[in-house]
Amino acid sequence: MENSSESGKLDVPFQPNPFLNLNQLLFRTFSINPEQFHLQKEGDVTLRKLKSCSGKVFRIKFLLICVFSFLFLFESANAQQKIFVQQSKITFLSEAQLETITATSGELKGVVDPQNKTFAFSVTSKSFKGFNSPLQQEHFNDNYLESDKYPVITFTGKIIDEINFEKPGVYTVRAKGMLSMKGVSREQIIRATVDVKSGQVTINSDFEVLLDDYSIRIPRVVSQKISPSIKVKMEALLKPQHK
Repeated sequence: MENSSESGKLDVPFQPNPFLNLNQLLFRTFSINPEQFHLQKEGDVTLRKLKSCSGKVFRIKFLLICVFSFLFLFESANAQQKIFVQQSKITFLSEAQLETITATSGELKGVVDPQNKTFAFSVTSKSFKGFNSPLQQEHFNDNYLESDKYPVITFTGKIIDEINFEKPGVYTVRAKGMLSMKGVSREQIIRATVDVKSGQVTINSDFEVLLDDYSIRIPRVVSQKISPSIKVKMEALLKPQHK
């Protein structure tokens, strides 16, 4: 490349550097004479040093500081907006002709992004306690859910109704997403009540799961002891997670 310093043009190496393009844009926008700047090569990095500190240069610095400060604060605000499960209780109930079975887990994990109204929840199959006997719990994990092979149940998706997480109140919403269990994922729409208060959100939901939808087969010998439709109740308290 020809040295164009004598003609009043900035001597810029020919390489795809976005910072050079940004500086060139600033030069044109603020009508700064490029002769005020001196290019110095240090390794693979091109640094610009000012020869004189004019008022226009200070305005550029101030503008850049404001922009990056705003972006930093914006990202920090977004991170703080996410709320995480702090306390939880999820219970399932099977009401069959000859037996009622219930089990509960307090290990539900999850996060909600209020800005995008997206969510992700998970619970491990083996965290459920209760049942009517240890043998029943063993059958639940080994035969029905195959917990060693499929250890986690997940529900991820988006709230499809209007809700304002910044305005206290009780909202009845629908959550649409993929419920995954035993290696099978199916789309579900689940109704929930969301209680928004200052600094915390409480979610309550009651829904049903059909065992056939998730390839959970019940042997005929116990078909009158296990319901083909399982009732699920979820309660969760969510708060921002402070670092």
